[in-house]
This record gives sequence, structure tokens and C-alpha cells, in this order.
Amino acid sequence: MGAGVLRGVGAHQAVGTLHHLGPYRAALAAHHAREHLEPAGALQVVEQIERLGHRRAHDNHAVIGKEEDALRAEHITSFPARLQLPDVARFEYFRKGSRSAGVWLVREKDIRFVLPITTGTKPGVSDYLPAPYDLPGFAPPVEQQLPTVTPYIELADGRVVVAGDGADEIYPGQDGHSLRAVWRKWALVGGKAGQTIDPGISTEVTWTVQGNAFTRSETISAAHPVSIKRFWVAVPSTATTSSISLEHGHRMDTLKGPEGTLEISMDESSFPLNISLLATGNSVTGKGSRGAIPLVLNLETTGLTVAPGKNLTWKLSLRSFPNGL
Repeated sequence: MGAGVLRGVGAHQAVGTLHHLGPYRAALAAHHAREHLEPAGALQVVEQIERLGHRRAHDNHAVIGKEEDALRAEHITSFPARLQLPDVARFEYFRKGSRSAGVWLVREKDIRFVLPITTGTKPGVSDYLPAPYDLPGFAPPVEQQLPTVTPYIELADGRVVVAGDGADEIYPGQDGHSLRAVWRKWALVGGKAGQTIDPGISTEVTWTVQGNAFTRSETISAAHPVSIKRFWVAVPSTATTSSISLEHGHRMDTLKGPEGTLEISMDESSFPLNISLLATGNSVTGKGSRGAIPLVLNLETTGLTVAPGKNLTWKLSLRSFPNGL
């Protein structure tokens, strides 16, 4: 990963962020994200260590000597366990045009995450969807078919579409605390990466940040009636325990684990949703880049119709309370 990406995102777990930004490294480097970021100082040590870990074994002896010389020349002898990095809140484009792509970077006192809008290895794969990766308590499984905070929509003919693989329109907020995107062409789950279809529906998604709260609002519309066989969205978590409460008349799921506490609330929905908790056990859904993903909160429903004047709307909020802060 390039130095700029780490400086832009690596808040309290700079090295851990490598796992989440890994899929987007090439795009960020290609678009020179590092040119717009603050100097990292001692974080250069992390970059050197990362490079060492990815070199082939037979090159290690020569590489180590060069890296040691580079560190010595910079007078770097140590770096702190907790890096003091400046706040970041902005969107970096990978490309602009008919299918825009990029990444939203937020690192502040109360919240940190990276949200990509880009093409993955496969359409709809869990760790390439527009979701707040590196949010403490939240983590996707590695390259699985899971609608990670981004719904899978099954149409009447059995095709499953998802708002991913770039977007038709992207509108970053001027203050870096909001992002809006529009999809008219959708990625087809099970199809080819980068290829999209027009299923007759469109969606507009707005993400906002306020304090430690990350909120996703969505409006799905159609120019003519379209039947939706199943609507499914999932929130995977590193938590090990869960509880349910009511807050202002809304259900609140509280998931607690070694990274901290994640509160999940369904703030609004124009259609009923069934909410259930899955214990992943030893399944592939429970394997994340930072370790185990014991729990997945699923929100789903069936038999919906979207039509002119009959939009589908829903709003979900995640509040993260990291341990040790």
C-alpha cells in the first residue's frame, strides 16, 4: 500500500487498515492519493515493514540491508504504539465518468472507516461493497457472497443485483461528512466483474457521519412496476455477544466484542423487515481479514413491489464505541 493511503486512513490501527484497503491499493496509487495527504513521520517505518513482509524470501537479505539504510538515513529509530495522525474526511476519486469510482476516507476522534465505491474480484463480493470498513466492531468476511451493509435485491426472474462495481453518479459532501451516489445500472451477483445491467430500478444512497454515528439512507425507485422477490442486507461483526433494546420506538441491536461495541438501529423503513442474528461458527462467513466474525445481523424481506410513486425507503445507523478509547 502507498504511504498516502495509510496517512489518510490509519487512525488507531494503522497497520490493521492494510487488510481493508488492500483491494483498493492499486487504484489509490494510480490516482496519486498520497499527494494530498499529511506527512506521516514515523509512519514511514510501517511502510518499510509492510514492504518487507511482501518481498520474496530469497530477496530478504539484500532488501533488509537497503531498508535499514533508508531508515538510518531518515534518523528513524522508533515509532509510537499509537500514532497521532491528523483528522481526515474526504472522497478520493479513482476515476470519473459514466461509471465513477473512488473511496471515502474518514478518520476523526469519534469515528474512522474507509468506504470504497469500486469494482471487486466478483460482483457483490462482501469486502468490495460500499460499506464502512475498519469501523471498530464491524468487519466483512473475506470474498464471500454477503450483502455487507449493501442490499442484495432478487428480482422476479431470479437474478440478484447489487449497487456496486462503481456508480453512475457520485456526489461527495463539501465538508467530507456525507456522500451520495446513484445507481441505474447494477452489478449482477454471479456475473462478470465490471459488467452491469439495467433491471428497471434505480437507487440513491446517502451516507452521513455525525460524531460516532454512520448512517446509510436509501431510496429505490422505478419508472414502471418491478417485483422484488427478496431484499437482504447484512451487518457482519467481530462481536461475541448481542442484546436488543428499544430506542425512541426503534429496535436497537447492541453487539459487543473485543474491538468494542457496535450499535445497529433501523431508523426508518417503508416496508417491514425481519431481523435475525446468525452465529457463523466455522463457516466461511465467519472468516475475516482481522480474525473471526462470530455474528452477522441479517435484515430481509420478500414480496416487494417498486413502482412510480411507490418508492422503497429505509435508513440504517451504526454507532461504534471502540474499546480502550
